[in-house]
Amino acid sequence: MIKSKLKKIIRDAADKKYTKKIDISFIDGVGLYNHACHLNAVNRARDGSSCAVVEVVVIDDKSVTAHYINMQSDGTYIDYTLGWHWSGADYRFVRFIPFTEWSDITGSLSRLKAELCKPVAKWQKLLMVTDGELC
Repeated sequence: MIKSKLKKIIRDAADKKYTKKIDISFIDGVGLYNHACHLNAVNRARDGSSCAVVEVVVIDDKSVTAHYINMQSDGTYIDYTLGWHWSGADYRFVRFIPFTEWSDITGSLSRLKAELCKPVAKWQKLLMVTDGELC
């Protein structure tokens, strides 16, 4: 119950901070569903399947999720990890990941989660709850 309240506080803060909504395209049969979106996005950019790695948050009614997708050369955004399953979800743009960060994409994910969890940082310490448990 406490975690759900913390998640809602984080979600509401992210909703206010990240206002740029983006439309996502999906390719049938391509979703990997493997909880490694950050690695999937970098691999797709490295192999030439896309031209950019994009850091986003996905916001629902109760929580927010740190996530990584790709941008294609025509400007469309593709989610190679979640595929059609999250069709219609509320994706919000955070930033493009520069090529120089690709080798430390796991660090980028950790930094995004830490940033998202700042509004509840004091409660996290007290309750010994990690960023990963909340976003």
